Amino acid sequence: MSSLLENKCPKCHEGAIVSRVFVMNRECERCGYIFESEPGAFTGALYLNLSIMGLTTFPFLCMLALPNANIPGVAILTILWLLIISPISLRLTKIFWANMIFKKK
Repeated sequence: MSSLLENKCPKCHEGAIVSRVFVMNRECERCGYIFESEPGAFTGALYLNLSIMGLTTFPFLCMLALPNANIPGVAILTILWLLIISPISLRLTKIFWANMIFKKK
C-alpha cells in the first residue's frame, strides 16, 4: 500500500514507477524490475481511469437535470474538471495497476 501512495516500485519500494504525469518508466532504476512486462499490460489501468472519469463527471450531468441549468456553463465546468483530474487519475491508476500485476517470488 505504501508503494502505491508514494509512487514506488512494488518490488524494492525505492524506484519511481511514473517519472512525469504521462510518462511511465520502463523499469525500476534501482532493482531493474520491468513494469510493462508485456504489450498491453496497462490496458486495465486505462479502463479503470475511464471508469473514474465517468463517475466524477456524473455530478455535472446531474446539474443538467436542474430546471434552470446553464448548459454552456456546465459544459465548460465539466471540461475544466476533466482537464484537471485526468492526469492525476491516469497517474494513480497506472501506479495501482503496476502494484496489482506484481508477482512476488
